[in-house]
Amino acid sequence: MREFITNYRSDFSLNAKQTLANTQASTVQSYLARFQGITGLLPNRNLYGKLDEKIAQIRRKRIDGKIKSNTVRQYKASLCFGLSLVAYEEEYGISPLIKASLTYKEANELYDKMVAITNDETAKLITSRDIKAHAEGNTSTMKLKAVPSGFIEAFTEICKLPNDYRYAKESLKFLQANVIVGLRPAEWFDTQILSIDELELTEHFKKQKDITAKVFLGEDIQTGEIYLCLKNFKNSQGRACGDYRYICLDHLSQRELGLITDWIKLSNSYVESLGIFSPNDYYKRFMTKLQDTIRYMENNEQSLAKILQANFVKRRADYNANQKKANAKMKLYRGKPPIKQQVSLYSTRHQAVANAKFAGFSDLQIAAIFGHSSTSTARRHYGKVGSASGRSKLPPHPINMKQVVLKSNLIEKQAKLVKEVAPNPSIKQNNGPSPFE
Repeated sequence: MREFITNYRSDFSLNAKQTLANTQASTVQSYLARFQGITGLLPNRNLYGKLDEKIAQIRRKRIDGKIKSNTVRQYKASLCFGLSLVAYEEEYGISPLIKASLTYKEANELYDKMVAITNDETAKLITSRDIKAHAEGNTSTMKLKAVPSGFIEAFTEICKLPNDYRYAKESLKFLQANVIVGLRPAEWFDTQILSIDELELTEHFKKQKDITAKVFLGEDIQTGEIYLCLKNFKNSQGRACGDYRYICLDHLSQRELGLITDWIKLSNSYVESLGIFSPNDYYKRFMTKLQDTIRYMENNEQSLAKILQANFVKRRADYNANQKKANAKMKLYRGKPPIKQQVSLYSTRHQAVANAKFAGFSDLQIAAIFGHSSTSTARRHYGKVGSASGRSKLPPHPINMKQVVLKSNLIEKQAKLVKEVAPNPSIKQNNGPSPFE
């Protein structure tokens, strides 16, 4: 089952009940998180007007080709679920707050508007709007899911010469280190290199060891001697495998280990000098400066622009070749035309995942290395084997592999429990006010 399912049902009164009975608990939480992000603080006496404008805005953006159909489906699934909680007689999540902000009639009207938002789209129109959104860069695909060959080397040469880029050297050190380990940028906050003896004395390690004690991997996996220790950035959102993860550095060269060590020292110096107090603060006040510097240099340094252009030309040639093959077989080629993309902080994470795939790490190992709650995340959304620039040498600690197994089992149990206990009330369909007001 997909991590974020974008199905929705047409019947307002039964949508919440059917979703809870047939959807994984993690997916339902994703719906609620997005719905709450859109609606803001609840209760909100002007929620009807706010959501009505939001739905109209989504519709306008879609008609103008500013957002893709996938984005609309995610909005639709989340908003339809949140709105249909008004018709759900049991208490679930933030449903009491939603019911305090919308009447049954108001929620039903908004629901119908959201369901109908793309009813006029033909298959041809869907494709044309998606291509327009893609071509105009109104999508995360503006960011390369790999670091092109020669990019970091060219960046290094620029930094050797006098320049006016305030964070050029800091950006280079990040690129050099993160292309090896592939952390989420904010995860470098308070990251440490520890020996296995030091690691096993930490409270978080002891806690995770206890939590995973009954999980068996089916084989005896040896631990390493040196580990990169970091806190999973997205665990509070249910999108990571445990609070911490530990990446073995034993197989790195002295140069690679030195790049990581140098970056940690530099990063920690900024944390201290800027008074940074959290991963979010770290990203906003430090990492965004590096991203802005990389983007500015890409737009102003000929050597970097040349590499990005060559990458675009290659992708365009591949697209044309694939389209030609499809035409020869009288088939419709559904690939999207390439757009000019640039390296972002996250490109290094994609590159590290591609290198791990190329090295032959299993889906379970990759999820543990990169902190995913599901073995399907990297397979579906991250760098491809064809983009690999080398072989990763970073096996995860067995505890993190167990955390992935534990998280997967927990999600399955939650989904099963929801199906078993989901009530089957006789929900009245009417246009009157909600009895929960």
